[in-house]
Amino acid sequence: MTKLTSFTFISLNGFYKDLHENIDWHQHGGEEADYSAESLKSNSILLFGRITFEMMKSFWPSQMAYDAFPEVAEGMNKAEKLVVSKSLKAADWQNTKIIKENLIEEITTLKKSRDKDITLLGSGKILKQLA
Repeated sequence: MTKLTSFTFISLNGFYKDLHENIDWHQHGGEEADYSAESLKSNSILLFGRITFEMMKSFWPSQMAYDAFPEVAEGMNKAEKLVVSKSLKAADWQNTKIIKENLIEEITTLKKSRDKDITLLGSGKILKQLA
């Protein structure tokens, strides 16, 4: 059965960003990069909210990403991706589709019709909706 999991940096007291929407306190090297590289080997569908999607899209296709985290960059760019957004007009990162409405129905349908797991990356608002 298809699983839906979340890969979210979160503090022990439940915060994924600070009061100014900042996430620069997240660690993205060493153990986290190794975990990301290993997780991407599972060929999960990656799920994002628009803000997380735009942040990821601005980094992972870059040469800097390939230089710093080659396995993760390769996996992120090749992966099938879904972005939840009512305002995004186009998804210009390879292998990306937009979910504009009915998030719960879309995910339920995916879980029933696909044999790939789904991994939500960041996207605290989406995580709240799916919880």
